[in-house]
Amino acid sequence: MSFKENLQQKVTVEELAEKVIASIGAGSSGYKIDKTHMRALLEMAGYEPLERRGLEMYARDFSKEKGRIVLLDNELKVYDTDADDVAMRKNPILAEMVKFRNIRKILNDQDVVVSAKSETVRAIRREILEDLDLSFTEADIEEIYREGLDALAHEETENMIEILDIFGEILGLSSPSGPLSGGMAVYVRKTETKHGESYGPVYIFLFSDNRLLRYVVTLSPAESRKSATYRDLVSGKTEPAAEGPAVLDALREKALALPEKRISIA
Repeated sequence: MSFKENLQQKVTVEELAEKVIASIGAGSSGYKIDKTHMRALLEMAGYEPLERRGLEMYARDFSKEKGRIVLLDNELKVYDTDADDVAMRKNPILAEMVKFRNIRKILNDQDVVVSAKSETVRAIRREILEDLDLSFTEADIEEIYREGLDALAHEETENMIEILDIFGEILGLSSPSGPLSGGMAVYVRKTETKHGESYGPVYIFLFSDNRLLRYVVTLSPAESRKSATYRDLVSGKTEPAAEGPAVLDALREKALALPEKRISIA
């Protein structure tokens, strides 16, 4: 697949993982894990399903004597054992329960549990992303840049956001969720300093009038999370450092100047 296709798959994987993690709560809350999206992640990671005693298990190879098995239930545990052992621990029959050595296993599975809940989701996410080629070339950047110019010129909002999302992934820009409901897409650069986190510069795309803006400002973490911060910027109180194609020029230059032409996996 091309760099753009691999990057789109990365975004899809991260969105699926976020949905599953968001469905995980405290055991007493009566939550139900998002099994539909977790199944999609496991399939993308190359895991095969197996049903045993009403339990839904996943592994890359069940034929091995021992291996990592994901049990798809609300605990989402990963076991380093075999399918029969998982079935006995989670859904034992009477003949198994009367054996002392089995009782200990049924009551305590920590000897074989590798991870659980959100930790499992993140591990599967990483497995998928590590198999993706997320390296890019100058030619890839030039192509994305040209597509951005074309989308901006023809007022293609959806395509413009896609291009900005790609540059955001390449340059490590974060996108606050709040401002998206206000008719704009926002991308900010997070910087760690000795005084804490700061955010800037800010890139804003306004849907209604197809305006692409870049502001050289420094925001605090609290300011970066407020929709009002970005509404104030585009209101005219602050002059943008660049507008229109010049913003894409800046994004292109920053991407080409990166010493490592590869998107990192957090």
